Amino acid sequence: MSTEWIIENRELLGLTVLCPCCHDEVPETIRCSQCVGWGYVRPGLDATCIHEWKELTQAAAKSLGIYHAGMCYHVYICTECGKIKSEDSSG
Repeated sequence: MSTEWIIENRELLGLTVLCPCCHDEVPETIRCSQCVGWGYVRPGLDATCIHEWKELTQAAAKSLGIYHAGMCYHVYICTECGKIKSEDSSG
């Protein structure tokens, strides 16, 4: 899906709340970490918290019962609301 398609169909995807971080005012060359440049987020934690991400070690994630594959797998927790996100940076 292209960014243009996502923006045009944001309501269909549930992206109905204006991003609390950038308020849809980020230049196209910069990506807001909250909404990934879309300008809108889904209702819930992304709409009510401006996330401050802290990366968890594999041991820390395991102690919290969170899957962590190690190596190029990154797990983050928001220090404000506790939301968890993960990403694979292996390309």
